Amino acid sequence: MNDREDFDPILMFFITFFFGGFGVHHFLRRHYGLGVLYFFTFGLMGIGWFIDTIRAFIAMFKTSDEPRRDGRRCRQCGRRIEPSRNSTLCAHCEEKMEQEYLQISKHFTRVIDEVEKGQPHLEGYLRRFDILNKDVEQM
Repeated sequence: MNDREDFDPILMFFITFFFGGFGVHHFLRRHYGLGVLYFFTFGLMGIGWFIDTIRAFIAMFKTSDEPRRDGRRCRQCGRRIEPSRNSTLCAHCEEKMEQEYLQISKHFTRVIDEVEKGQPHLEGYLRRFDILNKDVEQM
């Protein structure tokens, strides 16, 4: 997760200013190691707190239209996506999704075979799969 992602810079400045000595701003950003370190050393004896407060103050004045350095993130796991990819998923999650889709399609191929062999109770199940399959193909 990006340090500034999902947090209002003004709110983060005030949290850092008032509670930064206890590492609260690091816990919010999920930097638990730094949060614990700040908590037990009172913001690295005030020096770390002071630097973080200045950084948070500067972040308040940065405009949101500045390009982000980290690029796009995967909607599944949060990893960075290469700029050349046109997907909203990283390569790892996309491959995982394709494998799951193949397993599901193999399963339903067996169901189709069973329906063709004369098991009519599976026809409703097959109709629902057909609708689901069309939705997945449109994605």
